[in-house]
Amino acid sequence: RLVGSEMCIRDRFLMAYEQCCYCHGTGKKTCSRCNGSGEVYGNVQFNRKFTCSECNGTGETCCPMCNGLGYVDKEE
Repeated sequence: RLVGSEMCIRDRFLMAYEQCCYCHGTGKKTCSRCNGSGEVYGNVQFNRKFTCSECNGTGETCCPMCNGLGYVDKEE
């Protein structure tokens, strides 16, 4: 439970920022290089998979709109 000055700071924060509509507040997007699988084909001839270098195998990248924060400045 927030009281006094903590509540005031929290309210100012909520008023100044809003959830990022691009990533829906997660701060992450599905990797466009591997389509979220975390792996890419390196050599089609041998059908060999490698860890995606863009997302380091996680399948997600940092949201470009909010830089991974999950919120953006509120437009007035």
